[in-house]
Amino acid sequence: MNGTNEINARLLFYNLMALCFVFPIAPKLVPFFLVIISIVSLFNFKTELNKQFNYYKPFILSISFYLISILGLLWSSDITSGIKHLEIKLSFLIIPLIFLNKNLISQLKIKYLFYSFLIGNCFAAIFALGNAALIYFQKGINHFTYTLLSPNFHPTYLSMYALFCLSLLLLSGNMLIKNKYLKNVLIVFLILWTILLSSKINIAVLFIVLTFQLIHNLKASQNKFKYLIISLLSLFCVAAFLYFNTSITERFKAGFTAISPSNNIVNSETESNVARILIWKSASNLVIQHPLIGVGTGDVNNELVKEYENRSYSGIKEKRLNAHNQYLQTALSTGIPSALLLLLFLIFPILAFSSPKYRILHYFIVIFCVNGLVESTLENQAGVVFFMFFYFLLLRYTSNKIELNTIFK
Repeated sequence: MNGTNEINARLLFYNLMALCFVFPIAPKLVPFFLVIISIVSLFNFKTELNKQFNYYKPFILSISFYLISILGLLWSSDITSGIKHLEIKLSFLIIPLIFLNKNLISQLKIKYLFYSFLIGNCFAAIFALGNAALIYFQKGINHFTYTLLSPNFHPTYLSMYALFCLSLLLLSGNMLIKNKYLKNVLIVFLILWTILLSSKINIAVLFIVLTFQLIHNLKASQNKFKYLIISLLSLFCVAAFLYFNTSITERFKAGFTAISPSNNIVNSETESNVARILIWKSASNLVIQHPLIGVGTGDVNNELVKEYENRSYSGIKEKRLNAHNQYLQTALSTGIPSALLLLLFLIFPILAFSSPKYRILHYFIVIFCVNGLVESTLENQAGVVFFMFFYFLLLRYTSNKIELNTIFK
């Protein structure tokens, strides 16, 4: 490697590390580092044209989805909003092109990107918890849950980040953290952090991840009975912590009440669980009316607000809430075929790579796709850049001859 290429490679690597670090700490810096990475990557770009077509499928799916979003402007009346949506989703075009670069990063350095992301999440958690503790000791007010704990960053996205970090620790053996005591402390810390963030969907995903990991470890363990007892006691402790934390249990009770058949929903309701039911009814009706091409990339929120008004849903109308379901949001924007294309893109790694050594990629997909059921996760930077970056980072090394199992066992 000549001097110029080496400088470019180092600059690219350090900016990749910085990007991973700022995801949970300074999201406003994410576009800045992404632009630098894109520019530097151009000066040291090389791809393998002789690879099998299967390798390029996710890249093609991603770029195709973005092109359909561009086409959605043709039947949009609000072009300004449409362009804003395209700016948010620009990662569907830029990040695949970045990861087509064969010279992006060596296999030996990939773990440092995970280190950076893990450290960033720990810093974000410690800062939030420290701030909550300070408020509690000064004013006696509990700020240890949900938006009070994370007022400047939606707890759902921080929970997703924490769950991905947890998955990395659970699946990496001793390759990321060699000291088993430190590793176990971090695992417990991330579990508690996820619970305190109080995102109901991610607490459910937490139990899914822990259950999957329990089953896998039981199969691999020589002393299955001992491991089963320890694991069940751990799950019991997590469940007990949830049960006795009244602020979290109240959120779950509100969720169950909202979906209860006997619950009489008021049209002016804005409570998150009830609001989602009203939103999904409205969005589903619009999708039925516009099944093939949707209402247009720029008109989604405007059409939703009109539907809220027609149904006299005054509370969610005032807040101009989006579909709070990524699949409905996409179907409403550019049609059901577009939503199916997105779904294929999302679950492609699970369909294409069934080997157990790809479990980290599977866990990542499950975490994000389940969140997409209750949030429009690809309609903001915190979701779309995070997903696209780690999707292609993991996919890049599961598709190459150099396998991820050098890190993940």
